[in-house]
Amino acid sequence: MSKSKDKVVNTIRTIPINEIRFLNPRFRNRRNSREIVQSIAKVGLKRPITVSPRKTETDSANYDLVCGQGRIEAFIQLGQTEIPAIVIEAEESAQNLINMVAVSAVSGTVLLGLLAAKHF
Repeated sequence: MSKSKDKVVNTIRTIPINEIRFLNPRFRNRRNSREIVQSIAKVGLKRPITVSPRKTETDSANYDLVCGQGRIEAFIQLGQTEIPAIVIEAEESAQNLINMVAVSAVSGTVLLGLLAAKHF
């Protein structure tokens, strides 16, 4: 007898940028920002951002940004109002953990990854 396994399938949706709340905004230097904008302008978006639906009605944002602040900022500079996004279901603490691990992977900062792993 074989057992079927449930699979979580991440779908990519186009999300209006003005519906996304930045949970943990960070400063990016001009050179890095310019490189992201130039890359997206030249070859397009290689990887969608990641968002999670919000469960509050305090403002107009329907999604929390999990990963992809630089890509959103580049889309805005390029005059775009929507962006492809992977939508995941995650509590805010898990979103922060995912974000920290992603930032540490991009920046090469091992310390953040270790702190994130110790959190759970």
